[in-house]
Amino acid sequence: MPESVSDQDPEGPSPTSLIPSLPPSVGFNHFDATWYLERYPDMAAKHVDPFTHFTVFGLKERRAPNPYFDPAWYLDLYPDVAEDGCDPLQHYADFGIHEDRQPNRYFDPVWYRASYPDVETSGLDPLSHFIRVGVPEGRWAGKEVRGRGSQGVAAPTTDLVEPWNLQTIVSRPPSDLQAPIWWPRIKFGKEGQATILVVDHFVPRPDHDSGSVRMFQILSLLRQQGWTVAFGCIDVGDEPRYCHNVRDLGVLVLDGHERIEGFVRQLDQPLSTAWVSRPDIGGRYIPLLRCFSPGTQIVYDTVDVHWKRMERHAHFTERNSSDEVLAMRELERTLSGWADLTIATTENDRDIIASEAPTASISVLPNIHEVIPQVEGYDRRCDLIFLGSFDHQPNCDAVNYFLAEIWPLVHRQLPGVCFHILGSNLEEFLDITSTESIDPVGWVEDLGPWLSRSRVMVAPLRAGAGMKGKIGSSISHGLPVVTTSIGAEGMGLVNRCTALIEDDPKEFARAVVELYGNRSLWETLSREGKTYLEEHFAPTLMGPRLDEILREI
Repeated sequence: MPESVSDQDPEGPSPTSLIPSLPPSVGFNHFDATWYLERYPDMAAKHVDPFTHFTVFGLKERRAPNPYFDPAWYLDLYPDVAEDGCDPLQHYADFGIHEDRQPNRYFDPVWYRASYPDVETSGLDPLSHFIRVGVPEGRWAGKEVRGRGSQGVAAPTTDLVEPWNLQTIVSRPPSDLQAPIWWPRIKFGKEGQATILVVDHFVPRPDHDSGSVRMFQILSLLRQQGWTVAFGCIDVGDEPRYCHNVRDLGVLVLDGHERIEGFVRQLDQPLSTAWVSRPDIGGRYIPLLRCFSPGTQIVYDTVDVHWKRMERHAHFTERNSSDEVLAMRELERTLSGWADLTIATTENDRDIIASEAPTASISVLPNIHEVIPQVEGYDRRCDLIFLGSFDHQPNCDAVNYFLAEIWPLVHRQLPGVCFHILGSNLEEFLDITSTESIDPVGWVEDLGPWLSRSRVMVAPLRAGAGMKGKIGSSISHGLPVVTTSIGAEGMGLVNRCTALIEDDPKEFARAVVELYGNRSLWETLSREGKTYLEEHFAPTLMGPRLDEILREI
């Protein structure tokens, strides 16, 4: 965030003297330190006591003390408060509660009181009742929303196409900014059918990155198991074919934050489950789901332990500072505590998560790979290959490391062999000159032919976490892999049986040369690798595993 008064040292009046005097019944009359650190990760990096920071600086900077009161939104919605120069939190405590003003964009006190008669007899204001009674009982926060954020958002249109049976029940257009905006109520799925919202940063692009391969497989398995599935993504991209591929599974695609938020707020029944993928998505959508669909079981899919990946990468680059690693670590710890279930892709990641969040419920769902039954043999293959998305820092480091310290040793003994570098965003993140022996291919639409005709896959990863999709994709095509202990991490690969695993650059180069010229070793790794993959990571195994995970929440 831009430099602010919070960059100063916390000196001044006693912190407690700056807190508004809120009535005892006000449900948000507490400071949520965990939420504050997650919402403002710069605080975790500064090692400042969050409560002290809020009282000295946060109030002035319009930071929120907890998920239920949004001071910036309050001022935007009620210009009279801003014009009078009032502190929004103090104004809400003194006047807003009694005037039924909204503390955040998601909660409507008028609707809540009208919908739940026991509020009047409880002695609590509507927000306090919602926090103390409504959330534990899975009650709704409101159907009417006032404010700028609602206008201009198109309501979902009637769509009777199976399987989601999405239909608008009630629709009333907004009149003006201050008037209540009635969000249409929609049905999602059939009576008695389990519903799930899956949210990720982008629509799955299996030909771009391994995370997309895994996500597409998860969506496919959910549909096969009978779930009614909606998929929301912040960035839909500029290639509609990826959305079409997801829709062809029978999945409702919600493109953009406004559609995702509107979908959650408009449902006439809470979702059975929500699957939020990656830390940035978890931090954005778990609060929304907890407010508007508190009965929904939330699964947080780590994809990998981001802070551990960043920490490892920091050893080889200055790109990740220790403060950034610490902030991500705190965020991921918080998300694991918030979620009903946290998903790791490997047992290694599970152990890391458990050490950070010992009370979290954690399950392992690895990458999912379909084995190609008929593959080319040793004699019909040639050259080396690397595969990866280059907006992923460990892949850039791996290629640079290989070219600087390993490739010269390999090229000296295999002068006629070419090294092909495949992956999206190559030109944007790496500057590699094409030569007779180095081929920076970049993105290709179909990886199959490359994986089927190359002789050795090299994955010299020095950083990363989670399960490495490039390893599984290569093995599934019968393409043996030379990798590092970090590259093989969590997959259970055995050196000289299912892969060659070396960390020293000279030993790595020796392994590449040996594998390239040793037919017997090559055929052993190709055969045993495919067998191992089929016995541990095939869709026929992961489908029941996914079903078991979701039933155990």
